[in-house]
Amino acid sequence: MSKSTKRIPLISKLIIATILCFVIVALSAVVFYFCITFTTTLNHSKVNSSAFSVAFVDNSGKTINSTEIFNRHSFANIEDISDETINAFVSVEDKRFFEHNGIDYLRILGAIKNNILHPNRKQGGSTISQQVIKNTQLTHEKTIQRKLKEFKLAKKLEKSYSKKQILKMYLNSIYFGNGCYGIESASNYYFNKPSSKLTIAESALLASTINAPSIYDPVSNPDKANSRKDLILKLMLDNKKINTEQYNLSKSEKLVIAKNIKNYKNQYYKGVIAEACSILKVTESQLKNMDAVITTYYNPQLQNQLETLITSGSYNTGDKTKISSIVLDNSSYGVSAFASSNGLDTSTLRQPGSTIKPILVYAPAFDSGKYSPSSFILDEPINIGGYSPENASKSYNGFVTSKTAISKSLNIPAVKVLDDIGINYAKEYATNLGINFENADTNLALALGGFTKGTTIKQLADSYMCFANLGKFSVSSFIKSITGNNISYNRVILPKQVVSDSVAYQISDCLKETVTSGTAKRMQDLNLSVCAKTGTVGSNLGNSDAYNICYTTSNTICTWIGSNDKNNPMPSNVNGATYPTLFNKNVLSYLYKDSKPKDFELPDSLIQVGLNDAALAEHKLEKDDLSNTKAYFTQKQMPPQTNRTNLDTILVINNYENSKPCLVFDAKRENLYRIYRLEGSNLQFLKEYKFVNDTINFTDNSAITGRIYEYFIECSNANASKQSNKIKLLAN
Repeated sequence: MSKSTKRIPLISKLIIATILCFVIVALSAVVFYFCITFTTTLNHSKVNSSAFSVAFVDNSGKTINSTEIFNRHSFANIEDISDETINAFVSVEDKRFFEHNGIDYLRILGAIKNNILHPNRKQGGSTISQQVIKNTQLTHEKTIQRKLKEFKLAKKLEKSYSKKQILKMYLNSIYFGNGCYGIESASNYYFNKPSSKLTIAESALLASTINAPSIYDPVSNPDKANSRKDLILKLMLDNKKINTEQYNLSKSEKLVIAKNIKNYKNQYYKGVIAEACSILKVTESQLKNMDAVITTYYNPQLQNQLETLITSGSYNTGDKTKISSIVLDNSSYGVSAFASSNGLDTSTLRQPGSTIKPILVYAPAFDSGKYSPSSFILDEPINIGGYSPENASKSYNGFVTSKTAISKSLNIPAVKVLDDIGINYAKEYATNLGINFENADTNLALALGGFTKGTTIKQLADSYMCFANLGKFSVSSFIKSITGNNISYNRVILPKQVVSDSVAYQISDCLKETVTSGTAKRMQDLNLSVCAKTGTVGSNLGNSDAYNICYTTSNTICTWIGSNDKNNPMPSNVNGATYPTLFNKNVLSYLYKDSKPKDFELPDSLIQVGLNDAALAEHKLEKDDLSNTKAYFTQKQMPPQTNRTNLDTILVINNYENSKPCLVFDAKRENLYRIYRLEGSNLQFLKEYKFVNDTINFTDNSAITGRIYEYFIECSNANASKQSNKIKLLAN
């Protein structure tokens, strides 16, 4: 028998074994599928329901009316919606929708292939029918069991309803952002028209939002939304749902978002919805059917106050002006209120202007020990590596303290300090305060808020709240807790000490001066212990951004007023010191109409030191420039102690016949000299010398001939005092 003949049974055995294994695996999979899905049934009431099973609760425990949260006008009738609108959604979400029976196996295989070849670009294979099931029937868990149930229910859905009925369920349940569930509410919200009147371009724009409503928001992120709209139009062209002429016309159509968006509460709820979805790891469309109760930090009375101020028109400079304002509760690190005049949200990035200076420049500088609020900085024209910034006033002030530089929002000192402490050190410090940077953010313009992309008003408010809480940082939150069926989330606040309490107090002390005599002095008559910082971003054409960020021990407020139109900015006289400051002044008046917040407590870690008169004289300043002659330093900031031996003073006389007593001594600049005369028990002060580095000749012209006087000098500096020798003589 040949060798080949002997091998046949072995090969046959392998083939049979392989087939048996395949059959066993297949049967096991089928058994597993039926075991998992055996009791799974389609809830017809849920797929046809317009109700929301999620509830929201405010900070007092009162349930919020869901009509305030969700912009639902009515269900859309699928017969009234144009084929072009339907095709826009089908093209991007499920191009074989009308061919498959609920599961698109080709798309699943394509998604698996893509995920293997490109693991960083995950792609799903869900059909529209699966999305209806996922959004209305199942839990949010991501497991094989849940996916198998989704497959079974998607097929049941297809058997129970027509394709048009499924499309109606889908288009009336998906989330379009800004509280809009369903195409009818979205069409009314964004375009002020029923969904039956949508153009092809408008349909494509709405279809662009559903993949990631916060990213492709037509209001707050119009550029991204329009880019995705163009992509959908191209898909419609490729799928032969529109012709070339329709494509070109739709792509060039100028879409105008409705001007009558007035639901300012919506921006608060938008933040709640986004945060809830992040916590629960669900989509916005799934959230509404989760049978959950979401408890928030929402203060309805304060929210109404923000809306009243925005709608008053007192802070608008024209149709292009937008206003956003957020109020945080410092003790809970919660968002009490947030309102925006035209859909701008807490994820919108803007240039921060001078509001970044305390965060990026002065807090790290104080913490390094190289600077304190009393440190002198020369405000002068500079050129550092070709960078020559100017102060807003186009003028220079000579030597100023850090405190004055902050309160007056001077640009030159901020750039000098950032250059001295180092950009990398400053960025790392600010990152711990919640500020994000791009790789390109590497230049000194950062000191003045020159970011590649910018910051959000929530990030700025969180950073300043850290100063209010003596250096303890935590990201603020809209949500306290979420409870429901198999859901239990309770926020745990674990603030991190990212700034020392002493430096946080020093920043607050500087920002108090901003209110009393600096750029936020329009607040000074509030008679509150309040800190504030203003910021402005602009060009020769006008200003695009204006901020006021203020805080007490109880609350932090950040208000932004600006224009998105580069060709139509705000007037140059609209800056952080004007409208935003007046806006926040009114918010503070409302918050503390019945009681005042407590003052900031001086930390034990700060050391009080008397400022040396000579230090003032060195820069030709008067004592009034520092408001008082005492300052607080951290241990690292402590100035060098004056040498006590410099207090030694030798007093001699030049006594001439028939002349008044003449006293002679050597004075040093760092000391204060006071001349005294003693006659019996009567002590008299005669003269004071300061800021002098020379030999002093003093003649006592008030001495009466024939009387005996005793003279001495008291020499002192910020740390000690000492008397000179005494000289007794007879006046001629």
